[in-house]
Amino acid sequence: MSDFNIKKNPLKIVIVGPQKVGKTVISNSLSEFSHTVSPDYHPTVGVRILELEKPYTDEQIANIPVLKKNKLNKVKIELWDMSGDRRFESTWPAIKYGANGVIIVLDAVNDKYEGIIDEWMNNFCTDINQENVTCFSYKKDDSNGIVKVKQSHQFPNLTISEVTNTMDSLLPNFNKFITKLLLKLS
Repeated sequence: MSDFNIKKNPLKIVIVGPQKVGKTVISNSLSEFSHTVSPDYHPTVGVRILELEKPYTDEQIANIPVLKKNKLNKVKIELWDMSGDRRFESTWPAIKYGANGVIIVLDAVNDKYEGIIDEWMNNFCTDINQENVTCFSYKKDDSNGIVKVKQSHQFPNLTISEVTNTMDSLLPNFNKFITKLLLKLS
């Protein structure tokens, strides 16, 4: 990331995970494309790229050297919402190329995804500093299901944040992640 120029390029965040875990719902919410959850499942074909700008206050800019140095009061971000369908696996190297960060999305309640963090980390994070990766454990509904996502044994320092269908915790957790990426650019 040392060659990255924040004035000329948007931060590229790749959003990965198995099929049907809520990657598109999270991407849509973060980009303000949509805050509603559709009851119908429409799988992503390949990848969708959503753009957003994140504004910063003067106080925040003072604490993030790369913003202060470049006199920026907002950061452009591209969210690459990637299909979890393995038939698109041949496109993954191109999708992850130049990524500044990765968000792994997992189903918080469905136990068939236990231990899957290592697989997605190994597929997408070999060229990225492990500190530039976070995990959102998405609980799609108001069910009382037990959250079953386990911390990775291979990557024990990975931050895992629970996100509910109300999306209340999504933006604060995303903002922390983006700030962490920006601090690494300093």
